Amino acid sequence: MVDISIGKTEKLTSGTVEVAGFSTRTSALQEKMEFIRSMQQTIYERILTSALSILSMTESESNSVTLSSANKYAPYSEGFIYHLAKAIRTGAQTKIYAVKLSDGSYLFTDSKPKNDTSSIELDTDFTKFTESRMVCGIFAMMFDCINSAAKGIKLTETILVKMEKLTDQVAEKRTLKALNDQISQFEESFRGGKVAYVSGNSDVGIVGFDVDPSTKIITFCFSLLSIVTGYPVEFFDGVGGSSLSDTGASTEKAIYRADKRYANQILIPFLNELYGKNFNLNPLISDLSDLATALTLAETSDSIGQNDIKRLLTQFGFTGK
Repeated sequence: MVDISIGKTEKLTSGTVEVAGFSTRTSALQEKMEFIRSMQQTIYERILTSALSILSMTESESNSVTLSSANKYAPYSEGFIYHLAKAIRTGAQTKIYAVKLSDGSYLFTDSKPKNDTSSIELDTDFTKFTESRMVCGIFAMMFDCINSAAKGIKLTETILVKMEKLTDQVAEKRTLKALNDQISQFEESFRGGKVAYVSGNSDVGIVGFDVDPSTKIITFCFSLLSIVTGYPVEFFDGVGGSSLSDTGASTEKAIYRADKRYANQILIPFLNELYGKNFNLNPLISDLSDLATALTLAETSDSIGQNDIKRLLTQFGFTGK
């Protein structure tokens, strides 16, 4: 609770303060939990969508997987990325039911459809996926930072009046009442854009608030997310490289490495079970120049055999005989 007292007490915590699209109240555990749930869901949906993009698929498979992955809102239906992100967020062991449509895509629900024997039951178990609990703690820290910043921004609507001999004036009740009346008149004048007055040795100022500490804490939270998930900070905050020489290649490789982990651990097992086939990964395009150099070296060296070349191709995401 934040109380500012100038003559009479004004509680600045009533109502809603909106910061960056999030409405916050000062002491609302329910809102804090909702913020954490929403941010976890959003982040894991973003991660799984990114990881999905590196899967190797035929055109028909790609169409089916793409249509099945996302939520639709006209009419509303849920994709598998939503359900997987929800299961990760809750750290639960759940069942997801898939119903195949005429276009080859699927609809998903967390309850078995009634009178439907054709639905596919898919099991997920994230009870040992401890990462989600760490992400929960990071977003709890982020909420506290945003909430504190919201209160600080709210305080900037406050006027501070430095009054001459204030201590002497508040000591006597009748003088204190007159002082409060003057403050009320000043407040009405300020809100109405009118003129007010103070004595010659008094001063009026607007409360200031420095957002830099909050900004640094948010940046720190993104850094923690990067450590936990493996994705670079740019993946979360949308800010590119800081130098003119930064081509983005290092960021692209970091995202690919993180995508590969989530694809192998979550997406590929889920899709293999859903479609009854084995999915593989596409190689990173920027690695192909390195592959060409390696193959040239293999062709000109007598010490590198066919098995070595196959292992080399496997490292770049190529499979087959």
